[in-house]
Amino acid sequence: MPKTAQYWIDRLNLIPHPEGGYYRETYRSELAIAREALPSQFAGPRPVSTAIYFLLEGEDFSAFHRLRSDELWHFYAGSPITVHVIEPEGSHSELQLGRDPDAGEVLQAVAKAGRWFASEVRDATSFTLAGCTVAPGFGRPISLTVVSGGIWRQSPAVAESLGASCVAGCNTPAAVGVTVISVAPESFGDAGPSSTGSASASGVPA
Repeated sequence: MPKTAQYWIDRLNLIPHPEGGYYRETYRSELAIAREALPSQFAGPRPVSTAIYFLLEGEDFSAFHRLRSDELWHFYAGSPITVHVIEPEGSHSELQLGRDPDAGEVLQAVAKAGRWFASEVRDATSFTLAGCTVAPGFGRPISLTVVSGGIWRQSPAVAESLGASCVAGCNTPAAVGVTVISVAPESFGDAGPSSTGSASASGVPA
């Protein structure tokens, strides 16, 4: 019998992620990198790497956010997932993760540091179980800045190309409003001039 999203949520002890979906940290390197050895965007020491399980259900949506580190995605189970990426100059590209290379899907893909990115499951009736590895890893307290909507006003061309899939595809008000969730400004860039409103959380990696 095919395993459901709820099976994996229960089996892997996943908890809700403020970007959307569910997660659990699975790895935190004991080896740390000193602040002095890191690029200027990092405000403090970081573990060499951290990793999480990440599960997204078909009617949910992982909101736009950006990291100060590269994030390597790994596909594990369920349906293919699309990761929307907005480059610094405003262009839009997609990472297609899944198990069918003939359909242009890959088992691993990188969302590069400094890019806004968001994700949605291609099959609204299914789910995706993935892994996300960040290097340098997230510090403690873990910082998070998420924007679910303001990015459209920053880049009208991207708004036009993403609007249909992000609004119709995810079916959640957070995808069309402006929401910022932040925990200390260390790991993520600021949300930009179009952001309004904030809420705090702690210990949650993106």
